[in-house]
Amino acid sequence: MILESSGRRRAAALLLALVTSTTTLVGVSSAPTATAAPRPPCRAQDMPNGKVYRAVQLRDRTFEVTHAARKRVAAGTTYSNSTTMTKVKQLTASLKIAQKTSAEADIFVGKASAELGFELATVGSATSTKSVTETFAIGESARDRLFVFYSGRADFAFRTARRVCQQGQVTDTYGSLRSYSKVDESGFVLCPHTRYRAGTVKRQVALAGGC
Repeated sequence: MILESSGRRRAAALLLALVTSTTTLVGVSSAPTATAAPRPPCRAQDMPNGKVYRAVQLRDRTFEVTHAARKRVAAGTTYSNSTTMTKVKQLTASLKIAQKTSAEADIFVGKASAELGFELATVGSATSTKSVTETFAIGESARDRLFVFYSGRADFAFRTARRVCQQGQVTDTYGSLRSYSKVDESGFVLCPHTRYRAGTVKRQVALAGGC
């Protein structure tokens, strides 16, 4: 699992998709080795009337904590409450390519979503800056414990390519797309962050929550 917690989990298929080839850390990238988006060939029949090809290639993927809260659970007590978490980071979806249109932005996001196998946020979208509330359940312990409760999204960066085939000419334009999963993931980790190894998911979540 990409994230380890006993809190409510969402989109198990999403997380499994992210770790099929490598473990993704919170705020730590895992980039493919290819250096440019693929460029489909122009065919002879494309030239008279013109044809536009578009392609995307995954460059980077991370999990980002967007909301978090710290709560202390006293010794000998359980925790089963609605927990309000405040914003720690806002994710945005954007496309950077020359002469872009809103329709083209949707095409690139659609191609990126198809490559990943789940839906990404449309260009211009952003995660909420308002507080969010989740319900968590934690069993009792013989000692006081401090937890970071969190909510976040998988975040992705793509290379983009546009190839225009028209009247014997081929024009290539390159850019970049950034978007995030429409489905959030929530959970909790114990403080302090030093209890976890550097670079691990739990340490990154704890740091994002300020412990």
